[in-house]
Amino acid sequence: MPSASSDHVEVVGAKTGLPGSNSVELNLKRTYPEGMVAYAGEGPCNNWHDMPAKTETMTDGFLVPPGMYFGMPQPAGSVLTVGKDGKTMTPVDAPNGWKYTYTLRIVK
Repeated sequence: MPSASSDHVEVVGAKTGLPGSNSVELNLKRTYPEGMVAYAGEGPCNNWHDMPAKTETMTDGFLVPPGMYFGMPQPAGSVLTVGKDGKTMTPVDAPNGWKYTYTLRIVK
């Protein structure tokens, strides 16, 4: 199996999530390089299995915190922290092992 330590994905598409949910649905592409995986046989672990390069596509959705959170006090035990610069917000998705960082930027 490909290594689970690679969490790099390429966003190949995005669309608005469920209406009223303030969410985004992303289409993602994850690419694993080719390599070799060791496996145990009857002797010492010197058996190798070739693993070809592999590409997977998947869909993932996540909530986007409203911008007003930048100006609100943070409750104790919150999974959302606002940076000292007042321009970054970091919610933690502990069940899935992800941390997202949003940066406030004015665009025209």
